[in-house]
Amino acid sequence: MRRFKKAGIGLLLCLCICLCAGAVIFAVRRRNSGELEYSETEFRELLDENALLYEQNLRDAYSIPDDVSVKDCLGDSYDEELAKENEKYIARRRAVQILAEQYCDIEPLDYDELHELMESENASRAEKIADGEVVYGNTEFDFPEFCTYYLDELESSVLDRMMEESDVGSAEIVEYYSNMEEPLYTDGEKVSYYLYTTDGSLPDVNNGERESLELTFGEIRDYIRQYGVEENVFLNFEKDQVNLLYSEDGKNVYIQFAELEKDTDLSDEEQGMVRSMIVREQYEKELDAVAENWGL
Repeated sequence: MRRFKKAGIGLLLCLCICLCAGAVIFAVRRRNSGELEYSETEFRELLDENALLYEQNLRDAYSIPDDVSVKDCLGDSYDEELAKENEKYIARRRAVQILAEQYCDIEPLDYDELHELMESENASRAEKIADGEVVYGNTEFDFPEFCTYYLDELESSVLDRMMEESDVGSAEIVEYYSNMEEPLYTDGEKVSYYLYTTDGSLPDVNNGERESLELTFGEIRDYIRQYGVEENVFLNFEKDQVNLLYSEDGKNVYIQFAELEKDTDLSDEEQGMVRSMIVREQYEKELDAVAENWGL
């Protein structure tokens, strides 16, 4: 009888050991699978607050016209697509915190810890306002706003550290700049363009005469602002593309870039700008690498 009891106890122990081992193996597999973990509360809160942003992402991804509802266009897959966008956003938040820990020794914060930090920040800002101090940005954050604020701070810290540790040399900077499609504009750089007028339609342009101007980019920017042309529109001018600048006394005035060659003899300021582009690109690649571990 005792022998049967011992056998039963032994069998029970073996079963417990197997179950524990199985649990450990399952936990390891789950950790190694790179599953992105988040609470249902966090997921729902961010989804509710960022739905419009996710809709815009989907509109761009699927080329949905502005006058068409994203929900109507996607139909039954609408909720699933929104959930995917939300998961991508949470993954990026996690990835930024992982890089912040790697580069700056800033420990990642979970959902509850981020909420506590937000409440502390809101209390601090409320106290400053009560004391008559100037508060820049939000006077009070909600959770999605605070996430954006906090992640921007982390990104800045990581990028600053990556810039400090960067070993990008002049040769790599020149090569990178040479492969850029557009020249690097600085306020002191000379840019050639044509300015001309016409009383009718092109190509009858001022009897074929064009006034070629060469000013610094800063001077051109100030010049076009007086005609109410948006600067980002001006910056997107393509070579040989003719653009209406303004109309006056029945006469149209046009602007057009002339041939613009890149000068690879970059100043220290320009080298710094290109170096920051290279580091930013490296940063984005590292973020993508982290997200790939979660299959995103």
